[in-house]
Amino acid sequence: MANSIDRTDLKILRILQDKGRITNLQLSSDIGLSPAPTLERVKKLERSDIIKDYHAVLNESKLGLGIQGFMLVTLSR
Repeated sequence: MANSIDRTDLKILRILQDKGRITNLQLSSDIGLSPAPTLERVKKLERSDIIKDYHAVLNESKLGLGIQGFMLVTLSR
């Protein structure tokens, strides 16, 4: 599959990694294609499992979540 990824696909991937909620219209403008082929390229990347999923990054402090950790210590003489 790596052979079928061109520079335009790489541009799409870079933009979507940074701005996952970008509209297809804005994405197409950013990469210099019309919306229809841009959407087809994104769909192809999704079908081929190069784009696996889209995620939200949460602000833990706004949710009142702190860092928790567990440690197991074993001492021997």
